[in-house]
Amino acid sequence: MSDIKFRNDIVFLRAIAVISVLLYHLKVPFFNGGLLGVDIFFVISGYLMTKIVLSKLGEGQRFSLKEFYIRRIQRIIPALLFLIFILTIVSYWFLTEDTYQFDRYALVSELFISNIFYLRNSSYFDNLSQNNVLLHTWSLSAEWQFYLIYPLLLLPLRHIFLNSYRLFKVIFLTIILGSFGAMIYYNLKGDSAMSFYGIHTRAWEMMVGGYVFLSERNTRKTYSKSLNLGITLIALILVVSSICYIDDKTHIWPSWYTLIPVLSTVAIMYQRQDWKLYQNKGVQFFGNISYSLYLWHWPFFVLFQYFGVHYNYLAIILLILLSVIAATLSYKYVENNKKWQNPYVIVAIVICFAAFHWLYPKWDSHRAVQRSAPVYSNIDWNEQTRGTIGCNLGVASQEGVYDTSKCLAAVADKPNVLLIGDSHAGSLALSLQEQLEQKGINLLQMTFTGNAPLPGRSYHSAVFSSLSSFLYNEYIPRHKKDISLVLVEIYYMNYPGVHGMLEQTRAYFKNIGVPVLFIGQTESYKLAYEKIVKLKMKYPALIHELEYINKESGKMNKLLKANLPEEQYIDLYLQEKIKKQGKESIYMFDDNHFTKYGADQAVNYLISAGLLYTVQQ
Repeated sequence: MSDIKFRNDIVFLRAIAVISVLLYHLKVPFFNGGLLGVDIFFVISGYLMTKIVLSKLGEGQRFSLKEFYIRRIQRIIPALLFLIFILTIVSYWFLTEDTYQFDRYALVSELFISNIFYLRNSSYFDNLSQNNVLLHTWSLSAEWQFYLIYPLLLLPLRHIFLNSYRLFKVIFLTIILGSFGAMIYYNLKGDSAMSFYGIHTRAWEMMVGGYVFLSERNTRKTYSKSLNLGITLIALILVVSSICYIDDKTHIWPSWYTLIPVLSTVAIMYQRQDWKLYQNKGVQFFGNISYSLYLWHWPFFVLFQYFGVHYNYLAIILLILLSVIAATLSYKYVENNKKWQNPYVIVAIVICFAAFHWLYPKWDSHRAVQRSAPVYSNIDWNEQTRGTIGCNLGVASQEGVYDTSKCLAAVADKPNVLLIGDSHAGSLALSLQEQLEQKGINLLQMTFTGNAPLPGRSYHSAVFSSLSSFLYNEYIPRHKKDISLVLVEIYYMNYPGVHGMLEQTRAYFKNIGVPVLFIGQTESYKLAYEKIVKLKMKYPALIHELEYINKESGKMNKLLKANLPEEQYIDLYLQEKIKKQGKESIYMFDDNHFTKYGADQAVNYLISAGLLYTVQQ
């Protein structure tokens, strides 16, 4: 790895990668695609690992698997352990409500299985995932798994590598295509979490970097300097454009679009330009501290958000400064400190840390339960929608069974109200059923968690697609005279192109002759509301509830009010008639779903706002 210092283009790419990720996480404008910095890191890692393994084989030297793993331990683990040590202190001192969760996150990070854990438990882009100080370690886990497997894959092919280089490249490329194909398969299947977190769906990015080494090893560039320069410039423009314009809200990631930054990074590395820009001291500084900066920037952002720090440009500047200072100290005193390089000591510390984060919550379970217990007795909205009524289909289309004969059972001698939407509609269902039943009104329901059934929409899930098609092509046309009103409720801010979707929905029901009302965007919080209440109790002078509101939810509410007819839109945003706290309950279960207490009030407001008048018409 000694020659890495002389690859200024790689140092430059590291700087670009970490700065883009940093500014993406800090929500700086024009860095919507900054998360692809991780993909750039993957390409670089694949190049370097391939070079380390195959260079020695090509030169007839003995490759030591033990030495390879020791070097990875020395490079990756000390800085990560230092971060976790500091965060453990912070968690147990300041974040007492969340130490149980932190211990779980720390354990899976130390064992380098956090990508697998998050795959099974949460999406990277979920609101509540953004409160996990170790969420970003998923990429380290993916890389570590690659480091473990990769040499074991290459070494059995050494004979082919030494005697049939062309065949070796064909095999190598076949593996790349297989990994890329797996990513596309899971995206088409609707399992974007697997394509995001899985090592087998990410390996192609690292191996593409390895293919750069294979290509440059025995290739002489015969084209002109001006063409080399042009290729590098175009590639650099594509990388920067991807960072600015590719948006995770409108594109599944990784996907076909990932080829743009990945292949552009490949082109820059292959050209091996050594521009003065690459040698700039600032570029070199950020390139050198890139690993430590990646580790430290995210926890600072989460802690700012956790304590409701007002998020503005001053906060962004402060976050950047704190991240750079912490990264510089980590790079100088930990990452680059030879005293921390004994692999046996490092492994021993990992074992101790992992044992602590596994055993301490069990030993302290009574306090952990006490800390994690709700301040108020709430009913989980899942229990309301699936356990009680059972007409909300789960996110994976396997959570629950949707019974059309029960959930769409229109009653001929009563008014029927049809509720459609996502889990936000589902959270209102039990309260709607109870209160409408008292008025002699029957509730029909079709709601999908995370993917609302609206006219003309496409779905990755065959079950969602089939049910939605049945609803709009068969059921509603057949029962349009029985349906007095349709209620639509979705988490609007989560749907790209939402205004077009709503216009199509309005047009459908207008043509079919059934009135429709849209229940408005509710406020969304940066933390679970229950957690905000607990923090406010603990730090009354510091915590201001309104600072935790996601401003995007307010913006969406304004847009909806401006684009939908007033008589069709019911505004629930920060509605004064919906009390946030009662004697035994709070109004939201997580960061945006109503509890039964909140749903009862919301439905009561809907009825007082004219819902029954519309039904009677």
